[in-house]
Amino acid sequence: MSSPLPFPASGFRQLLNTPDLAPEEAGHAFNALMQQLHYPKYVMQGGDFGAIIMQYQAVSYPGNLVSALSNFCIVQSNATDLARFAANETTPDETEYMTRLNLFTKDESGYRIIQETQPLTILTDSPLGFAMWIYSLMRESVDPLPTTWTPQEIITWSLMYTIQGPYGSTRLYNGMLREGAFQGLGVGNLGGTPKTYFKQPVAVSEFPYDIWFGLPLNWVQRDGNVKERYVHYKGGHFAAWEVPELLADDI
Repeated sequence: MSSPLPFPASGFRQLLNTPDLAPEEAGHAFNALMQQLHYPKYVMQGGDFGAIIMQYQAVSYPGNLVSALSNFCIVQSNATDLARFAANETTPDETEYMTRLNLFTKDESGYRIIQETQPLTILTDSPLGFAMWIYSLMRESVDPLPTTWTPQEIITWSLMYTIQGPYGSTRLYNGMLREGAFQGLGVGNLGGTPKTYFKQPVAVSEFPYDIWFGLPLNWVQRDGNVKERYVHYKGGHFAAWEVPELLADDI
């Protein structure tokens, strides 16, 4: 029996003939795959794009997706939050979270704008340049203490994007912009909308070298039915690779 392949064009998967892959479509593919594997009900864990796909999938398939753990959740500050921040009335967690998010938005998110608007032109003619593109993004998002980069790791990570050409992974940003997951420089504008509000019980895992570290529980509950918040003091954006034992315990 054939199976749908979530994230075509990543790794060894075949390149799509259509540019329309985005979080909502990927959620349909993941759910179809689970049904073909004879798991009518399942739990889910996701970080980065996986966490955003998970939000769409939870709404599309409430009878199938039972519960989830997210290690990537960004909630945009509302007008009240910003006023409290300006008046130095935010809690320490709120202050840290808003400061980190502002830094990322203003100084570290240019790559995302490029991949949203020109996904088929970025560094596609130079494998070495693409490797440095990947490395420059990842080095800001990992905990330097448990992580030692080697040339082999950098080559391997970038190679998984370039086997099929980097088009599939870079144009996913364009699809996310089209579906509303990105709006301008904002990230995580999903919360609270009927299309993406997570009604199933969910937990979040926060790691200090990720951009959303410090997000308070009552903030993340704007996105859905969040029951637990696990806060760690080592690890970063790629927790499954950096600190797998911590993420596994949370799962």
